[in-house]
Amino acid sequence: MPQDANITINFDEPVNISVNWFLISCASTGLHTATVSGGPVSFVLNPDTGFTFNEPCGVIIFAKQSVN
Repeated sequence: MPQDANITINFDEPVNISVNWFLISCASTGLHTATVSGGPVSFVLNPDTGFTFNEPCGVIIFAKQSVN
């Protein structure tokens, strides 16, 4: 992943997002927070800190969040 990469998430239909709807985890730099823009079908995650060069990362999308 490039050091300054943004991550685009595309859904098949409009969605309502909630707090903590994604997780970015990388091999060297660990967990990343991100600023979210776009919606309701396509969202861009702009990580608050950069990645290391060629670092493998994964993004998990949580399908359902409960509200207490």
